Amino acid sequence: LQGKDLAALVGARSIHQFLQGLITRVQVFEASVVERGGDRLDLLMESAARHGRLVAGRLAPGENPPSIADIGRLLNDTQLEGMPCDPPATFTPLPSGEGFDYLHSTCNHMANWSFTGVDPAVMCRLNNRWIAGFVEGLGGSYGVTETLAEGGKGCKATVKRMG
Repeated sequence: LQGKDLAALVGARSIHQFLQGLITRVQVFEASVVERGGDRLDLLMESAARHGRLVAGRLAPGENPPSIADIGRLLNDTQLEGMPCDPPATFTPLPSGEGFDYLHSTCNHMANWSFTGVDPAVMCRLNNRWIAGFVEGLGGSYGVTETLAEGGKGCKATVKRMG
């Protein structure tokens, strides 16, 4: 955004059109970076997890780990699921109260990732690695059980508190 005033960047377009264009450009760029990484996927995966932990540390610094509700709120605040024109992700509490299932039935990212030669399943794994690092940085665990990119009916992960 180059430090410019948002109103000047949006101009006469609707804010939704502007944001959708920005998201598309960023996600295509992201997939292009992964494509150029070639066989260095393991390095990209670890970098994604490390960056997720770094962001978590900036959002929730301190000695006391956030509650499971705070982890859900922070996860929701950092993801592109649920923009006003997108179907939102849902958070379903686990019966034990120790965590929640994080679900969404559509993937707004795959169309953008497909503009490159990168398999959307690889991008999905990279995205989930970032989320796992983020949740770990908040004192939780993140386990993916199903993804649309790998043929599932939806995307589902379970978030629990560690310790």
